[in-house]
Amino acid sequence: MATGYSCRSQVKLVDNRRLLHPIQVVRSLLSAALPTEQDAIYDI
Repeated sequence: MATGYSCRSQVKLVDNRRLLHPIQVVRSLLSAALPTEQDAIYDI
């Protein structure tokens, strides 16, 4: 993880790796934790 664009760009140039921004990490964790529409239970 790296917060700044410059940091991520430098890592990409030097190590040929793509680092995620912390918000991207949080988003993927939330997406994995939240139920999908198919898993949702609806009270009607």
